[in-house]
Amino acid sequence: MENILPGKPSQSSEIAIERRMIFVVGPARSGTTVWSHQIASVFDIQCSPETNAIAILKRCLSRDLNVTFRDFERDQHRDLLHGAKRNYSILFPPELRDVRMVDRPREFCERLVSTDRYTEGTVVLEQTPRNGEHLQLLRYLFPDALILFVARNPVDTMRSMQSTPWASKHPLAQLAIWARPYVEAMRMRRAYGCGKLRFLCYSKINSECYRADVFAWLDRHGVPRRPELIEVVPRNFADTDWATDHLHKSASAIRIETPHASRGGDRLRRFGDRLLLAGMRLVSGPQSRPGWPERAVQCLAWVSKRVLGR
Repeated sequence: MENILPGKPSQSSEIAIERRMIFVVGPARSGTTVWSHQIASVFDIQCSPETNAIAILKRCLSRDLNVTFRDFERDQHRDLLHGAKRNYSILFPPELRDVRMVDRPREFCERLVSTDRYTEGTVVLEQTPRNGEHLQLLRYLFPDALILFVARNPVDTMRSMQSTPWASKHPLAQLAIWARPYVEAMRMRRAYGCGKLRFLCYSKINSECYRADVFAWLDRHGVPRRPELIEVVPRNFADTDWATDHLHKSASAIRIETPHASRGGDRLRRFGDRLLLAGMRLVSGPQSRPGWPERAVQCLAWVSKRVLGR
């Protein structure tokens, strides 16, 4: 990280937003969007679409450490990923335009996240699942953030992933889906500790008791509630007919799918549930000695990373 960000991120600036940040992360197709909208409807939260702000900053700085905010304004069409695709240009304040992004990286991320939003609020929530892949940079810029890690039974994740255009048929890519929930939760715990990290199960989102427990955790961390509930209307992927329809189905009507009944399917689901339980225990209390499922999934993650470069 030292070769990319030589200085400390600026913590005081007249143009900085400087609001408490909440990051919702997790493996793709694990329910991060649905959980974000549930939370934003109850709490006084500014909910943004998937901006990929951390990845965009990292990619820009990897090309040139001297890139300025003005340079990004001019070339942003090359840098914005599909989740942050907007129909208008992102303009920074005049005070920032001739400043290098490497000197004010936190301001860059905050401005990018706050340019577009579904809701208004005093706390900023950013729901890009892939932020967990850039954990070192995320922890460097936002050490005071709250992290909500969403996980889903790998059987359901695989079936949901197959409905997307970007699904990979590589067998190790399929197996990596089983490794990521536990391995990423382990990395998140090491970076943020148990106090700022909460493990969320997608399958329990319809449980009122479970949601109440999650909301109580946010209350204890000082996140204010709204006077009354609101409805969050997503606008992700505005230019993609397939994704618009898919997002509508996944966010508007929460439906927990059940796999086809089979002995093998039941065994896989039980193994997936055990991995979720291990991940939950990992981030919620003292770290215990890993058992054989955890060791197996760590080995699988290492192999898939070496082969796929992930």
